Amino acid sequence: MKKVGFLTLLLITALFVENAAATLSRVLPESSYYQGSTYYNDVTSDGSSMRGRIDFAVYDTSTYQNEFVGSDGFQAPGGGRYIYAYQIFNNYNGISEAAIESFTISSFDGANESDIGAQDDGQDGKGATYNISQKLWQFNGGVLWAGEHSYFLVFSTNHNYTSGSYDIQASSKDPVPVPAPEPSVMALLGLGSTMILIRPRKCA
Repeated sequence: MKKVGFLTLLLITALFVENAAATLSRVLPESSYYQGSTYYNDVTSDGSSMRGRIDFAVYDTSTYQNEFVGSDGFQAPGGGRYIYAYQIFNNYNGISEAAIESFTISSFDGANESDIGAQDDGQDGKGATYNISQKLWQFNGGVLWAGEHSYFLVFSTNHNYTSGSYDIQASSKDPVPVPAPEPSVMALLGLGSTMILIRPRKCA
């Protein structure tokens, strides 16, 4: 019976981990200077829903020097006083059918080409390349699928933050289906394994 209890606990844990992974919490390092989130909810030209969350932060390296760099291996994208960071969660806690092709902000004021990039968030985010002339990041593979989140999209400048605007460009690519085990299927598998464990053994 101990084996049955262990298997049940393992099944519950697997379901919990699957649910937690679907709602990944904030990843950006905490900023004492400026930090927040905004949600986007739009419909593309073909009628697909596009829904998600953008986390953002500004780090003042002259006052709070280690908040972005810290001990997690993140690096300052340049020598400017302020580090700006963004992270996109497509399909966060909602329904999104559309993939994202690019993310644009209104300005890279005071930033040089070498001061802009994308850094691994350490949580299976998707990388991106940037185009400074167009002021945008484009995701690796050309698209950020629904259910994915981005690397930290960062740049460095000596300009203090101001309110700006952003633009998310939806992709025209069709979604790629990613099969995942349904909870009911996992439960049936667990029940089948339990029956095998408690099946009486034949005596020789």
